[in-house]
Amino acid sequence: MLEWDEFQRYAKEIELLSTSIDDGWHFVVEKDKQGYLEKRVVFRDPQLHKEVIKGLYHIVYSYSYRVPVLYFNMWKTDGSLLALQQVWAKSATEPPDWWSTITQQEHPILRTPFFQLHPCKTSEFMKQLRTPRGHRGNYLLTWLSTVAPMVALQVPSEYAKVAFTQSE
Repeated sequence: MLEWDEFQRYAKEIELLSTSIDDGWHFVVEKDKQGYLEKRVVFRDPQLHKEVIKGLYHIVYSYSYRVPVLYFNMWKTDGSLLALQQVWAKSATEPPDWWSTITQQEHPILRTPFFQLHPCKTSEFMKQLRTPRGHRGNYLLTWLSTVAPMVALQVPSEYAKVAFTQSE
């Protein structure tokens, strides 16, 4: 489980490193609402005849589950949103049940439709990835490096320096 203040600390750490390696993550605060991490990407999709795809990724804190949740959308260059089945096809992994893994939901802050990696199993699998005693680590980076391949999101290796750092 993750508390809101921990989420903020880890998110700011990601934003700082992202700025230093020019990776595009930044912390966004919408009016009087909680903040979230945001990243915009553009990539060529080999499954769509190398068509350019635009992606928008948000890491949002879930107060209900007390874990991070990845919200995202992907568009073709004509502005049309990719269908859920096309999003599933982007995944580098294949979970046993797509419907319980990637679904379309209302973004909890923006109140617009986004795809979501469902958070129900996050706490369970993150327990298995706990860093050993004496390591500070970054829960968000560990989680992100685990879920990113499911949604065609690249995580540069430079983040490993922060994900598993030794406490001083």
